[in-house]
Amino acid sequence: VSTCCSGRPRCRPCNTMPIVRSLPTVCNTHNRMTTTSYFFCHMLQTLQRNAQKAQQSPALKAEADLLQSQRMLPQAMDLVRAAFGLKGPVVKQREELVELMRQKSSLSIALSTSEAARALQQLLQHAPEMITQEQQGDVWVIRLRRTADVNAIRMRLCSIACQAARSSTASSPTR
Repeated sequence: VSTCCSGRPRCRPCNTMPIVRSLPTVCNTHNRMTTTSYFFCHMLQTLQRNAQKAQQSPALKAEADLLQSQRMLPQAMDLVRAAFGLKGPVVKQREELVELMRQKSSLSIALSTSEAARALQQLLQHAPEMITQEQQGDVWVIRLRRTADVNAIRMRLCSIACQAARSSTASSPTR
């Protein structure tokens, strides 16, 4: 057990942290751990815990991203329909549609470009009767079918989103 400058043992959290173990002392001028060094110790512990979580396998991160995009399916459907509008063209370039989804989401859920692209990909997978992707030359375009049964599609997307929400809370490490 390492000790501080007074010969007293360090606190238990400090003994378990490699960063703090490498420090020569906890406190050079006091016989006890000060409030500042106590909070510093726990801040380092939190940072180390977060670093360990970040080093988890990429498969877990990919699964979390997939579940997040599945939970957003109903909102993604609304964003795509808003981007195409009630009337007008039914074909848009993929990048243009992703950017429109990102812009229209800024008021409610504020998607990043990558989140909007993942949500669009999930929508393409789970609602092929409403939205399809085609390649025209070098450009990928998205085609909207306005005759699709929107209510049935919404119910199916909501059930997928609910299943994703249940599975993400069940696999959460905090529960």
